[in-house]
Amino acid sequence: MTTAPLDPRTPHPRDAKATTAALLDAARRRFTVLGYAGTKVRDIAADVGVNVSLINRYFGSKEQLFAICLATPSTQTPFGADPGDRTLADDLARHLQESVWPEFGHQHPIMLWLRGPADEPDIALRRAALERFIDDVLKAAGTGTSPELRLRAQLIAALAVGIAATKAIAAPEPLTTASPDELAGPLGEVIEVLLELPPGPRQR
Repeated sequence: MTTAPLDPRTPHPRDAKATTAALLDAARRRFTVLGYAGTKVRDIAADVGVNVSLINRYFGSKEQLFAICLATPSTQTPFGADPGDRTLADDLARHLQESVWPEFGHQHPIMLWLRGPADEPDIALRRAALERFIDDVLKAAGTGTSPELRLRAQLIAALAVGIAATKAIAAPEPLTTASPDELAGPLGEVIEVLLELPPGPRQR
């Protein structure tokens, strides 16, 4: 950003709100791409063009800023509100494309869950994010909410986590550059087996 540095002693109320949002965006991108240890608060402040002391003022600490990033839902959702003829596999394949996550530095937000300290309360926040994702899978599949089906949805979520992590860490081909259409076919086959759906259904 090109905004002028703010004086931390006299923030404008409107500027404070905008600056808080900008710092959160910058932190989310850096934590996702570089991890918790690799992210420096001075770099987050520099991205926004403000004094680093504002991070303590608005968020308390680096640890608290990271926790807020974990707890803040993305503007994107895993599954669209108007599915039309799309399947669960279609939505999941699109969800796994890094291009749809600019607010996470064009990496999948799953990497924010994985790149960070394994301490409380962060573990609880990561679990909550994963449980929301699993709930979305079950709702989109429309197959019920029994413990067995939840286990199967958890396996689908684990597959999604594995795909996102593999692409971010190893970038293998053809997985890394596969289009949503190319990914949706094999994903659909796995989902059909895991959820015990009949061949080729629309999972909504």
